[in-house]
Amino acid sequence: MSDGPTPTREQRPAGERSRSLSRRQEWRRRRQVIREGLAARWARVRSLDTVVASILAAVLGIGTGVVLYEAYLSSLTFAVVIGLAITVWIFLGKRLRVGGQQLNAQWTEWSQPRRKWLFPLLGVLLAVALGFLPFINDLFNVPEWLFLATNSAVLFKVALFALFALGLNVVVGFAGLLDLGYVAFWAIGAYTAGILTGAAKYSLGLNQHPPTVTAADKPVWNEWMWLILFAALAVAVIAGVLLGSPTLRLRGDYLAIVTLGFGEIVRITLNNLDSITVGPRGISSIPHPQITLPGGKTIVWGTLTDDKYYWLALTFVVLWVVAIRMLDNSRIGRAWVAIREDEVAAAAMGVPVVRMKLAAFAIGACTAGVGGTLYAWQINSIAPSQFQLIQSILILAMVVIGGMGSISGAIVGAAIVTLIPEVFRGITAYRYFIFGVGIIIVMIFRPQGLIPSKRRKAELRQGTADVDLYDAMRS
Repeated sequence: MSDGPTPTREQRPAGERSRSLSRRQEWRRRRQVIREGLAARWARVRSLDTVVASILAAVLGIGTGVVLYEAYLSSLTFAVVIGLAITVWIFLGKRLRVGGQQLNAQWTEWSQPRRKWLFPLLGVLLAVALGFLPFINDLFNVPEWLFLATNSAVLFKVALFALFALGLNVVVGFAGLLDLGYVAFWAIGAYTAGILTGAAKYSLGLNQHPPTVTAADKPVWNEWMWLILFAALAVAVIAGVLLGSPTLRLRGDYLAIVTLGFGEIVRITLNNLDSITVGPRGISSIPHPQITLPGGKTIVWGTLTDDKYYWLALTFVVLWVVAIRMLDNSRIGRAWVAIREDEVAAAAMGVPVVRMKLAAFAIGACTAGVGGTLYAWQINSIAPSQFQLIQSILILAMVVIGGMGSISGAIVGAAIVTLIPEVFRGITAYRYFIFGVGIIIVMIFRPQGLIPSKRRKAELRQGTADVDLYDAMRS
C-alpha cells in the first residue's frame, strides 16, 4: 500500500518538474532535427539535374507501374503511365509548375485582346470534340479502361452530372448557400416526366390484383411530350421558391440542415404517395423520346447505350454554360458575389439579398429538374430509392473538387467523380478506396479546387480570410 496520495503536478519537487520539462524539450529538439534532415534530403532530390531527375523518374515510374500491374491493375500500359505520372511530378513538379505559369502568362497576354471571338470559337470546337467521344471505341483499339470511360452510357452519366454540378455551383459557388437537398429537385424533375407521360398511371394499373391495364395500354411517345422539359423546369422552380422563401434567411449550417430535411421529405413523400407516385415500386415503362423530321424520318432515342442521349445531355450542358456565364457577368452575378462574401455589407449597399438568393435557388432547381427529366427518359424507370442523400453529397463533391464558383471546374469535377469509379471497375474491391484517396489528395494539395475561380484562387494564395462584422467591430 502507498503511504499517501500521489502528489499532483504542483506538489512535485522543483527538480522533478525540471527533469520532466527537459525531457519534453529534448523530444521536441529531436523531432525538429529529424524534420530538418528529411527536408534537406527532399530538397536535394528536388534540386537534381533535369536529365538525372528524368532518368530516375522514368526508372522509378516504370517500377511503380509494374508493381501496380502485379498488385491491382489489368492493363500494364495504364499502370506504367500512373507510375510515371507520380514520379515525374515528385522530381519535376516544381519546374513543370513554373513552366506552366510562364506559358499561362504568355497565353493570357496573347488571348485577352482576342477573347471576344477566340473563347467562343474554342468552346464550339471543344463541344464538337466532346460530341465525337462515343466514336473513339469504333475508330481505335483502345484499352479496357478507356473503353469503360467512353461508352455512351457512361458519357451520358458524365454529362448529366455535369449539368447537376453546374446548377449546384450557382447555389453553392456563386451565392454561397450550402444546399444538401439538391437531389430533391432531381427527383421532382424525374417524377414530373414519369407522371405526365402516363407511365405512372400504367405502372399503378400493373400493380393492381388483377392488373387493370394490358400491354396495349403501355404509354407511347407523342410530340407534345417534349414540353415536359419546360413543365419539369417550372415545377422544380416552384418547389425551389417554396422551399427558399421561408428558409433562405437562414445561413450556413442551419440552411444546410433545412435543405437536407427537404430532400428527405421529398423522397419519403414519393415513397408513401402510392396513388400518384406508385410508392416504393416506382414508375416503369417511361417512353423513350423521339422526333419526326420534316422529311418524315423519325429519330428515336433507344436503349441506355444510345449515343443520342449523350448528345442531348451535352446540348443542355452547353446551353447552361452559356446562360450561367452570362448571368455571372451580369448584375445578378455581381450581387451573388457580394452576398457570398459578406451578406450584411451587401444588404447595407442595397443588394436585394433574399430575392437574389431565391434567384440562385430557382436556377439550381430548374437545372436539376431538366436533368431529372433526361434521366427518367434514359433509364426508363424510376423509384424513390434512387434519390438518396448520397447523391446530393456526390454532386457537392463535384463542385468542391472542381472549384467552387468555377464553371469549367464544375464540369471537370463531375467528370472526375463520375469516371474514376468507372475506370477502376475492373478492380471492384478497391475502386471506391481509390476514389476516396483521390478526393483526399485533391483537398490536401488543391483546396481551392482543380480549376478554381480567380477570386477563390487569390484568396487561398494570399491568405485572405473572412471576418465577421461583430469581430471586425471589436478589433
